[in-house]
Amino acid sequence: MFTISLVGQPDDTYLFQGLDRKEYQAVFNVAKFLNTQASGLTLKQLNNDDKMRRIFKPVAVFDVYHETQSADEFIAIAEGIDIPMYIFTYQVEMI
Repeated sequence: MFTISLVGQPDDTYLFQGLDRKEYQAVFNVAKFLNTQASGLTLKQLNNDDKMRRIFKPVAVFDVYHETQSADEFIAIAEGIDIPMYIFTYQVEMI
């Protein structure tokens, strides 16, 4: 069971833009995500791929280490920079 951490601020994203602090806390600090993430795209991999970095922006990562964000953390949510695309790497119904 993981929590996820937002990369940046809610207003920096299309998906969570407009969330106030109480709503942000409810989504990111209270919800638990039942997930067994063993593989996927990490922040480091995305940052090292110029082509993907121009298309996708990470929104949240799995808080596996329960510390500061690490470049090796798996991306949980991403969104398109110029196109309305949202990517979730967990099953929404398992929150």
